[in-house]
Amino acid sequence: MKSRLTATIFLCLVLLPMAFATEWGQIEDVSFGVGSFTEHINQVQIDRAGSRNSFDLTPMLSANMEWAFNESFSLIPEFAITLPESGRDPNIKRFSYFFLADGAYKLKTESSGIIYFLAGGGLALKTLSSSGGSETLQNGTGTASFPLPDGSSTSRNLVLDFGIKYKSNYDFSVLAKGMVYNLSSSRNRSFSFMMGVNWHWDLFADARVKTNQRNRIKREEKDWIIKNK
Repeated sequence: MKSRLTATIFLCLVLLPMAFATEWGQIEDVSFGVGSFTEHINQVQIDRAGSRNSFDLTPMLSANMEWAFNESFSLIPEFAITLPESGRDPNIKRFSYFFLADGAYKLKTESSGIIYFLAGGGLALKTLSSSGGSETLQNGTGTASFPLPDGSSTSRNLVLDFGIKYKSNYDFSVLAKGMVYNLSSSRNRSFSFMMGVNWHWDLFADARVKTNQRNRIKREEKDWIIKNK
């Protein structure tokens, strides 16, 4: 059931916009990025004194594609994944990955760069794994042996995200984005943060020129028909 729900959400957020992009807009570029991810800010206790986590700076890779509807608005589906690592328990491996789709309002600056104001949502998944066995942990004034799970499990959360990106005219951009988990629950609501640098490739310039030419011809034909009615 969970797998079907995950696939359905992915189709709605990413694949359906892709299917209509050729009719409603055009592909602007593709980008790949590196950055960092901090999960559940100020929600995780990190020591016996009760201190909470701030910025974990977990390494992250991302890829996205921009569909431009016009000069001001775009749709940006994105896939991002953190590099597998040990958590605060060295016996547990973890990594997170995301399927997101953001609407973007674009504002050109005097320096020829573009500022993107982003808002959207998607699916956040986190996988934990362990090879079994046991570990010795503090238990009151002494220690005790506790079993470790053998296998992996994945959690799924619908998230909302918002952020800002600056794209220079030198084919790179910088990004900062916040994510909200469990928006409807004041008790379980939490916030995560990602930031990074992306490199952009205009792989579809020729196709975009042809699309613009076809659109110009259609407009000219429509104007001619109106004038000669």
